[in-house]
Amino acid sequence: MNLFQFVTAEYTCPKCGWRRSVISPTFGRIYWILCVLAALPLWIVLLGKPWNLPWYYAPSFIAGEMLLAFTSGFLVSWPLFLFDSWGTIRCRSCRAMMMFNGRHFDPKGHPRPHWKDIVLIAAFLAANVALWLIIATH
Repeated sequence: MNLFQFVTAEYTCPKCGWRRSVISPTFGRIYWILCVLAALPLWIVLLGKPWNLPWYYAPSFIAGEMLLAFTSGFLVSWPLFLFDSWGTIRCRSCRAMMMFNGRHFDPKGHPRPHWKDIVLIAAFLAANVALWLIIATH
C-alpha cells in the first residue's frame, strides 16, 4: 500500500534545458492513520475517572488530531518553503530565468516518504508529546 502522496511542481530552464522538480507532501493516508492512532490513547485516557467523557467524543478527538497535524504542517511549511525554494527562480547552471511547467499529482501514491514527510511527521509527533505533557501536568 502506498501511504505517501505528493504534488510535484516542474521547472525547466529555457536556455540549457536543466530541469527541477519540487515535491510537496499532501495529507495522504499516512496522516489519517497517524491522527487516528494518536487520538486513540488520548480518548482512552480521558474516558477514565477524572474526566469521565462519553464514548462518542472519539470523532472530536480525531478531528482535534487532524487540526494538530494541519497546524504542525503549517508551522513547518515556512522553513521548508524557504529551504526548498532556492533554484526555482534562476537556473543553477546558466542563471537564466526558470520556466514553470505546471504541477501534477500522482493518485497512486508512493511507498517511501519524501524527506519533507519525515519532517512533518516529526513535528506532528512533537506536538503530540507536548500535548501529553500538558495533560500529564494538569
